[in-house]
Amino acid sequence: MKFQKTLLTCALIALTSIATSTTNAAELIFQGGLVSYINNLEVNGKTYNASIIISQFTQTWHPDENFNFVTGNTPTFWHDPVGAQTAVQKIMDLLGDTHQTNNVWHSPSSNFIPSDEIVVPYDSTPDNQVISYFDADRLDLTVDNITTNSHTQSAACIYATFVEVPEPTTASLLALTTLPFMLRRRRTA
Repeated sequence: MKFQKTLLTCALIALTSIATSTTNAAELIFQGGLVSYINNLEVNGKTYNASIIISQFTQTWHPDENFNFVTGNTPTFWHDPVGAQTAVQKIMDLLGDTHQTNNVWHSPSSNFIPSDEIVVPYDSTPDNQVISYFDADRLDLTVDNITTNSHTQSAACIYATFVEVPEPTTASLLALTTLPFMLRRRRTA
């Protein structure tokens, strides 16, 4: 009987940890004072971990000349403008008025200034430009205006790349809840 109670307690703890692990709030991760990662970002019902990288589109996703992603590394919101726009908005909300993704060169002042630039690509133009959503006021941390525009594949941008966080499956939840019953010893009369 003591074994059964222990087993049931363990199963309940495991279920609780699975249930709560998928409901964590988004978390900004910093490196050198800059936002480099965002964990548990919820976009349209799915949870993602995002990396903030400075790169060219071609270096990050390796498309061929017709925007076929031969490495299987397609941008998460490719052909999903609503998802891309939502992702940019959620990231801008998290960055708020104080957090930055990089320092960018500001020619008029001849100095580097903080930026909250974030770019999420979602399509291409007939002339092989990348269409993305981004913050139109990337040099002003206090102003956030989402806009969309096209840019070359070789333009250096501050991209957000996303990896979906797997949700616990129904089968694993079912297994954890029925485990105590399967392992229960039958009483003999």
